[in-house]
Amino acid sequence: GTIRVCPSQGGSDCVPAVSQMVLKYFLPDKEFSRDYVNNLTGHISGKGTWFFPALIKMVGMGFKIHYLDNFDYQKFLKEGEDKCQ
Repeated sequence: GTIRVCPSQGGSDCVPAVSQMVLKYFLPDKEFSRDYVNNLTGHISGKGTWFFPALIKMVGMGFKIHYLDNFDYQKFLKEGEDKCQ
C-alpha cells in the first residue's frame, strides 16, 4: 500500500503525525483529523508527546502493537532529561 505523509506542524508533534500516518495506512477508508489524533496521543501544543497513550488507545481499536524502542527509560528516571540526549 501507499503511505500518505502527514507532516509535523511545528517540531513537537511528530508522534501525532506518525500516528496519523499509521492509522491512515491501516484504515485507508477512514479520515483522521489532526484534532482527533492529538486527542488520541494526548498531544499538548509545544510539548513533546509520548507514544504510550496512542498505543493503548490503538490496542482498544483492535490493533496488535509491537513496540520497539532503544530509549533508556531507567536512565531517564534516574538522571533526567538532559542525560538522555
